[in-house]
Parts: sequence; structure tokens; C-alpha cells
Amino acid sequence: MTNMDTPPKVFVSHGSEDKQRFVEAFAHELRASRVDAWYDRWEIGPGDSMVKRIFEEGIGQAQAVVIVLSSTSVDKPWVKAELETAVVQQITTMGIQLIPIVIDQDVDVPMALRRLRWISAHDLNVAKAAAEVVAHVYNVDRRPPLGSAPAYLTRKLNLMDNAGDDAILNIIAETFAEFGPNTMIRSSLIEEKASRLGISPEAVSDSIYVLHSSGKVRGNRFAGGGWGLTGPSPLVWLGFAASRGIDLDALRVRILADVVNARSSRLDPERYGELRQVVLAVLDEFRQRGLFDVQSDLSGAIAISKVSPLAKRALDQMSSEGRHPYKA
Repeated sequence: MTNMDTPPKVFVSHGSEDKQRFVEAFAHELRASRVDAWYDRWEIGPGDSMVKRIFEEGIGQAQAVVIVLSSTSVDKPWVKAELETAVVQQITTMGIQLIPIVIDQDVDVPMALRRLRWISAHDLNVAKAAAEVVAHVYNVDRRPPLGSAPAYLTRKLNLMDNAGDDAILNIIAETFAEFGPNTMIRSSLIEEKASRLGISPEAVSDSIYVLHSSGKVRGNRFAGGGWGLTGPSPLVWLGFAASRGIDLDALRVRILADVVNARSSRLDPERYGELRQVVLAVLDEFRQRGLFDVQSDLSGAIAISKVSPLAKRALDQMSSEGRHPYKA
């Protein structure tokens, strides 16, 4: 971190041909931003030792070395010498930053600099190049600020009276969302995930028993201990979807519109862009309301039959409430 009481010192290495077209204005910009730019025209007077002033007071005291590279300067002996010294100091002390600025498009960047990120200033935009150097030597974090986590990562199911049971229900739902339907998951995997939250295996076992007894989770208890879980109930999947910000009303309208409009007697859950379990939960909700029958074969295809007049009325009601049917 740069000490704000002592401005960072930057040595500007360049060829004399680039002074008027870029370097002097660039050094002025640095000083205007409280960066102590070491520029030979200001630092070396008559009778001074150029070697001593450049290598001991210039590069030797700098936090950063800016090397201005143009099509003419890359072949200058002084620039090459300063570059070699800067690279050696960077490697041996690890306390000096090396910042190349390329001001011509046809520059053959020296091999020692090619592994570094350089600043392109082909348009000779002095202010822009200086601003980048200032931000670098002052360790300015130019990344945009982090926003809030998406709602679906922070919102949780809240269906049980006991917070521990809700925590286990969340883990079970998230696990089945990851592995998909038609899966059997052992309770040992839930125990492993719950342990990261500081929940003991005994507490997990108790919660699974309560969730199973209340119909929130389906599965079977093994004779030797543990559970084989086959998934949350449709009601849980609807709560899971709502907690993740899914617009269930819109999803209901889309599915019901497809059924009523008889686009097909078979539905592909992938069509709706949501978890298959959530789509199946919506279909089960309609089935329980007596709108139609739902059957699923071994291939996972969903067959719709016995569509009731109630289905069209339900769709008309949704439409009158502003939940417009999905149009493909």
C-alpha cells in the first residue's frame, strides 16, 4: 500500500525523440496527480553525473519504472541499459514495478517486457496513459463492486415449525435439484452436507424421520439404519421454486395453456426451462384440482388425458387476473 504522506516515485525511461510528442506532457500529468515523476530534463543539471543521477537517484529510488517505447526508442542504448537495470532490480528486490507504455503501433516490444501487461497509447492520449499509471502505483482497485447474492442463493424454504428440519429439507431439495428426478439418494450424503453446517448425523436422522412422517419427503428406511430418499413432495418443490424466485403463476399459465389448447397430449418438461420436478409439481397440483390426469412412463414422457372443462375455466380466470397465457 502506498504511503499517502510520501508520493510514489516513478522513473520515466524514454528516448529523446519522444520528449515533445509524449514524455514531457506525460510527466506533467503524473505530477499533477501526486506522483513524483523522475524526468531527466528536470533532474539532471550541468556537471551532474548522468550515471549516478539515473541509476542511483532515479531508478534506485523509484517504486516504479515507466518505459516509454516507440519505434525509435527501442533501439536506443540508454533505454536498453535502463531496462536491463530495472529488470534486475525487479527480480532481486521484488519491490519495483515495471510499466511499459507503447506509443507506436509498429514497436517490437523487447523480449524482457513481453511477459508484462503494457499500456497502449498509440493515440498519444497522455491523460489516459497517466491515469492508468497513477491507478497502478496507488494500488487502486478498478474492479466494479460486488453486488448482492442472487435471491435464489439466499432465500430458503420455510415449511416446517423447526428450523433444523427446514435446514435439512433445503439440503434434500438442493441435492435432488442437482441429481435430478428418478434418483435414490442415501441419507449419508445428506449427513455429509449437513455436517458442513454443524448439524450432527443424529439431528439429520431425526429431521428426515419428521419430514417423512409429515409427507414432505419420500423414501424408505433401511433395516440396518439410514434412509433411501426418492425426493421431496410436490408441495416442497413448489415452495423450493418460489424461494428461488421462479414465477410459478406464469409457469402455471404456460402449462395450462398448452393443455387446454391441445398442442399435444404429451408434454415435454424441458420446454418450460425449469426443473423437471417443479413442472411435475405444477402438473400434480392441476391433477389434484381435477383439471386433467397425468401419467409418466418409464422414458420420462408426460401424458395428459381426461382434460376437464374446469381446465379452460381455470385458464380463463388466470387470464382475467392478468396472468396471460403463454404464446409459443
